[in-house]
Amino acid sequence: MTLSICSYLSFIYSKNAINFKSKSSYRNTITNLKNVYRFNWNPAVAIAITFTIQYSFYPGVILKYEPSFFTSFSWFVICVVTYHSFWDTIGRYLGGKISLINKEQFMAASLSRIIFVVFYLLTFKSIQPQIFGSNWFIIANLTLFSVSCGYLSTIGMNFGADETTVNQSLAGSIMGFHLTLGICLGSAIALIFLSN
Repeated sequence: MTLSICSYLSFIYSKNAINFKSKSSYRNTITNLKNVYRFNWNPAVAIAITFTIQYSFYPGVILKYEPSFFTSFSWFVICVVTYHSFWDTIGRYLGGKISLINKEQFMAASLSRIIFVVFYLLTFKSIQPQIFGSNWFIIANLTLFSVSCGYLSTIGMNFGADETTVNQSLAGSIMGFHLTLGICLGSAIALIFLSN
């Protein structure tokens, strides 16, 4: 259900960004779309991967494992969301100021976030709980998870709609679609994970 709603909203957004006035403009738009996607497919897919990994665990799955120093679940939820938002904002700020990776390395950097999937699964399956279930590990993992998402999403959107693309406005629409796709896929995975 969530996936279909997000896909529909992405389609409406893309349809409004691309005006089809006649058959020839439709063909020209499809040609432009192919040309732009040829230049920015790598950052577009990497953005989808970044947000798929992010929303597979945040916020729903992360809230299943409450650290020992919280006595109230309500305060735990507020603190986790605020903490994540703070470090995500720091990552976005850093992404706007310094670029540690280039466009060719961006896909590898996004794929490297799979390590968080491993860490969260080790935490929630209670494997080595003295390490992966400890409060310091949960806080450090959430910090790195949040900073890396903010940083990679900022530089990824810049890479996907930079001056190397033929049409920057169309490239921005493609990046927005892939961002939405990543959120939808991640939310669907989280629902599957939470239903077990």
